[in-house]
Amino acid sequence: MVDDQPHVLKFIEIDLKLHGFEVVTTTSGKKALELVKSVNPDIMLLDMIMPDMDGCEVLRNLRVFTLLPVIVFSASHESHNDAISCGASDFMDKPFRSEDMVRRIETLLTFETG
Repeated sequence: MVDDQPHVLKFIEIDLKLHGFEVVTTTSGKKALELVKSVNPDIMLLDMIMPDMDGCEVLRNLRVFTLLPVIVFSASHESHNDAISCGASDFMDKPFRSEDMVRRIETLLTFETG
């Protein structure tokens, strides 16, 4: 999970762990790309608006080497089209309900494993 706001990361991390997911977090788009290569996650949750590298830049770099499913989230609904055109698998508006995030993760993981 990638978000430049540590408190958001911690909140969602705790919630996802309670739902049985293993979670790796970072506040940096650049670090997220490194983690994908070293950790090999099943899915990425990515904030669209970040200071060092925005979500589209992360997605463009990511798509060079993997088709990893990515759920992008943002407080700006206008980011939806940008996220999808940059390669996101799904988009969620912030704030979102935990149950909705878990359902979308499970749907994407089920789709990927067929």
